[in-house]
Amino acid sequence: MSGKKEWQVASVLNETEKIQTQIMGDYETNIKDNLNKTTKLNNEIEEMAKLIRNFELKNIEKISKELPDEAEKIVQNLTTIKNSLSDIKLSDVNFYLQEITTISNQLHKYQQQAQKLRQTIRNNPHYLDDEYNQAQNIRKNLISLRDKLRNLKNEVESKYIATTKIYQNIDSQKQNLKDIQTQNKNLLDQANKIEQIRNQANELKSQIKKEFESLDMKKAKKFTLNEYNKLSVNIEQFLTLSDEKVIKNYQKIYGDVTSIKDKYNNLYNEFIAKKRYSESLFNEIKYKNENNLLNFVKDLFKKDAKKVSKLSYYDKYKNTHYTEEFHQLLDKASLNIAQENFDEANEILNKARELYEKVSDEVDIMRENMEAGAKLTIKIREIMLNDINFRKASINFIDGNPINGFELYCQNGDTINFEEIKFEDGNLVVNLDHTQNSNQACNVRWENLQKVFIEKGIPITDVTKNGHSILKKTKKTKTAKDTQNATM
Repeated sequence: MSGKKEWQVASVLNETEKIQTQIMGDYETNIKDNLNKTTKLNNEIEEMAKLIRNFELKNIEKISKELPDEAEKIVQNLTTIKNSLSDIKLSDVNFYLQEITTISNQLHKYQQQAQKLRQTIRNNPHYLDDEYNQAQNIRKNLISLRDKLRNLKNEVESKYIATTKIYQNIDSQKQNLKDIQTQNKNLLDQANKIEQIRNQANELKSQIKKEFESLDMKKAKKFTLNEYNKLSVNIEQFLTLSDEKVIKNYQKIYGDVTSIKDKYNNLYNEFIAKKRYSESLFNEIKYKNENNLLNFVKDLFKKDAKKVSKLSYYDKYKNTHYTEEFHQLLDKASLNIAQENFDEANEILNKARELYEKVSDEVDIMRENMEAGAKLTIKIREIMLNDINFRKASINFIDGNPINGFELYCQNGDTINFEEIKFEDGNLVVNLDHTQNSNQACNVRWENLQKVFIEKGIPITDVTKNGHSILKKTKKTKTAKDTQNATM
């Protein structure tokens, strides 16, 4: 009986579950890695926050007596730094660890159900409607777990990126605190000197000149150029004043020097925090693309095959140009970082990250379908050659692309052409054409073939022709005529 057939196979195949387990394992590894990094950052953030909260200015009363304006500024700066801690909200790592455990337990439960169901089908070759429905439910649950774990992966990564930004910000505040410590010490030294040399104008001039020369020229000109130029003129005028006016104006000019130093240090620390965050985001995205590598389907069974990024994988099978687009975004972001346009760089990097994650999620589904299809096709080929005793069996990609599925052409007098073997969202699709050898009896008995496939772990539940079951008809009738009709 020649013609096209359709197989109904219960979706509890080892091939599907293995690739699903591998993909979910990759998700879990990614989640745990980001949680570990987040935990480390959380600990460092808490240590820095504790240091800032417990910091106290030394001898501020004495400084206030001699340099009241500068004392007020340093107190206000410290208050601003401590108040910044109120915005810190750390991620709850334990919550996500519990989520992973819950998903892992559910995955193990469904895998056990699938194994038990495979055994039931293997031991009972009859058409099993209930078992087939159970298999469909297991598949749906596994896909749901995969999607849930993928969403958890994306959420944890976002939490890690947010924690990184918090870390860079509080590290900036920590640097500001170090600057305050230095300023506190300098102010105390100056307060002590003012007591000693209140009437020694020349020493005050020398001290102002020394303080002005101690400014970081690069930072001052980069972040406070106008203030620096104005201060330079005022210093020159101050050094020409009479002794009486030097003493009178000392506090003001000294305050101007410390004010510009405080301002450019704060701006510099903010600049460094932004720069480090952009560089960190750039490296994270670049690392992800360069290290999550895959084999093309044609290279799955080659030991030393070159691996490619998920973007290149997607481009090959979907005929897109996302790799080029991704690298253009990274190049543009890198240029903006070099030009210190950090906000624009971050916006571009987030576009690159969204592009990568979108493609990555689609690649995981493509890979699951194609690799499961490839492995199942090879398994069917081995069965046809070694157990069904066909002489020839050749495999090809449909239309030259494994995303369309696989074709298996088998010959043994009769010809069975598996015109389509593929997975679509976990569902197996098998279409075949059976051509009977002319002038000879049909060599294929489908009930025997079904039994062999079930024993090899491929649970065929039915074969149909023109919408009618071949296997059911064969099993329900006992006449010689019907038996011959059931033989292909």
